[in-house]
Amino acid sequence: MPEQKQLLDEELIRLYLDKGEERYFRELVERYVPRMHAYVCTHFGSGPELDDIMQEIFVGVFRSLPAFRFEASFKTWLYSIAYRQVKHFRKQASSNKQQHYAGVTDSGYDVLSNIEDQSGDVPSSLIAREEKEAVRHALSRLPEKQKVIISFCYCLIIHLY
Repeated sequence: MPEQKQLLDEELIRLYLDKGEERYFRELVERYVPRMHAYVCTHFGSGPELDDIMQEIFVGVFRSLPAFRFEASFKTWLYSIAYRQVKHFRKQASSNKQQHYAGVTDSGYDVLSNIEDQSGDVPSSLIAREEKEAVRHALSRLPEKQKVIISFCYCLIIHLY
């Protein structure tokens, strides 16, 4: 049986726009969900908002796809939508001090706020309050790039196990 050729992103977009068949759009989404998940997790964290951000990214793609101009790659365009959504959610999280989003601080993702073991025990059972504060203090002194790397590694660990 001959191997089926994987269509390029731009071909999928044209087929979706021309024929209106959802399978082409679905293939684009399935192709990019893992990348967008890693991107959002790295730049926002793996808190409860992760699914909301992912949904908003792909709803934005769906709504804006008819206006896609094929001047840049789809991947670049998609990442620009993801960037704006993450930025929006971070701004919303930091401006809403009364309803603090779990896992987000003014300086970015707070790795320690979402630590749970597989049994679902509360974070305080894993790390004593003093130790958490000491680690938070150490993280706050790191450069932003190192914070992002640590957050990314934490997100990978959570989703691998």
